[in-house]
Amino acid sequence: MTTWLNASFEMRFRFIGALTVRFAASQDHSDHALLLSPWPESLLAFEPVWWRLAQRTHLVAVDLPGFGHSQRSDSLLSPRAMGEFIIAAADAFGLKYPHVVAPGTGTAAALFAAALHPGRLRSLVAGSAAAAVPLQLGGMVKDIIEAPDLDGFRRADPRQLVNAALSGISRYTLPESVRDDYLASYQGNRFAESARYLRSYPAELPVLAAEGHRSPSGLACYVNLAIDYLDFAPAARSTR
Repeated sequence: MTTWLNASFEMRFRFIGALTVRFAASQDHSDHALLLSPWPESLLAFEPVWWRLAQRTHLVAVDLPGFGHSQRSDSLLSPRAMGEFIIAAADAFGLKYPHVVAPGTGTAAALFAAALHPGRLRSLVAGSAAAAVPLQLGGMVKDIIEAPDLDGFRRADPRQLVNAALSGISRYTLPESVRDDYLASYQGNRFAESARYLRSYPAELPVLAAEGHRSPSGLACYVNLAIDYLDFAPAARSTR
């Protein structure tokens, strides 16, 4: 068990379906929130706000398959498929009507989950990721999506790639133990393989927009409704 601030933050592994998934959970409360780690980070990205959110909400943070320290499945390397996994994860943890906090790469997957399973999620906090159509890209995500292939990323040192991505974090000093976890998360070929998920955006996000329009109440009802309740936004602004 590892302790930060005033909270107990224990990382464990369990099976969800056939995959080994890393997660952390706080004490139980009547309200629940599923926290999906951004890329190329891990569930430790929520460490700075964990103690605040856990005071009144049951938190379950998850490294999505292929990200952080969770096992990869090639069949889940797209937002639509990952959206179905989010629902499976909520079921596995007994989260009947959770808030979902999904920054970065979790955004598109969480939006698919909301569109394909209306009423399953209580609310969705999303952002800082490509989710609009036409795609609005920048930085390394743009480079990955527009590259002819991933050979250059496979040949590169994944530690340098992760550190380059983390250089955008401002107003927060990343603890070395957390940085080490991020670096370990994407060692070997894990960085390049996780980038395959990003390269599915041009094909999948137009489908997401169509699903959102077909959803009975659209997606707007989900996005950002949890901000005030979870008090996530002020804490997030203090760390990014």
